[in-house]
Amino acid sequence: MGGAAVVAGVGLLIMTVTAPYAEFCVFPKLIVDGDTGNTFANMLSNRALYVSALAAFVLNYLADVVVAWALFLLLAPVNRDIALLAAAFRLIYTALGIGALTNLFAAARMLDQPQNTAAPDSAAFLQQFQLLLDAYPIEWGVALIFFGVHLLIIGYLISRSDYMPRVLGYLVAAAGAGYIVYVGGLYALPMVDLSFVGITFLFEPVLMLWLLLRGRKLG
Repeated sequence: MGGAAVVAGVGLLIMTVTAPYAEFCVFPKLIVDGDTGNTFANMLSNRALYVSALAAFVLNYLADVVVAWALFLLLAPVNRDIALLAAAFRLIYTALGIGALTNLFAAARMLDQPQNTAAPDSAAFLQQFQLLLDAYPIEWGVALIFFGVHLLIIGYLISRSDYMPRVLGYLVAAAGAGYIVYVGGLYALPMVDLSFVGITFLFEPVLMLWLLLRGRKLG
């Protein structure tokens, strides 16, 4: 179990670097809210930076697959069937996330088409380009609901184990519930401010730290 714990911890560590790099380091430099023309121009002149963000997202989702496998091995002794269910929810999340990511790849393809770069001021072109950029966070948001269910199940299994702290399970489950409430609220109750729920997202890295620092000691 120690090896699976370390693999899961390393996978989670990779994910704490890749997705934030794309979301918070690259996109703010390229995307200008409300100005598709400038956004396109930024991406066209900084294509390598945009591609690096796409590569980071791909690596992030590959790490998700590895983490799903490692957490299954780690928690199967508690209940193999439920651990398999947890892995399935994470893999569904990953598949949906990759599907959402195709929108950003399609936007990248538009950067390579001569007819678009020659006349980037076309209203129809800019509208299509913006729709692709907007589609990713919307579709990824739906995927996060499945991710939240995954965390709920993982939290339950951890709390039922006799080799991981019960409080760790509660924190992971709280993070999962936070994802479901927050993302679900964005779609079902858009007028309600649920930003306070975001505090639960901070509980998720606790699992990564425990796996990296204490996981190797598991038998």
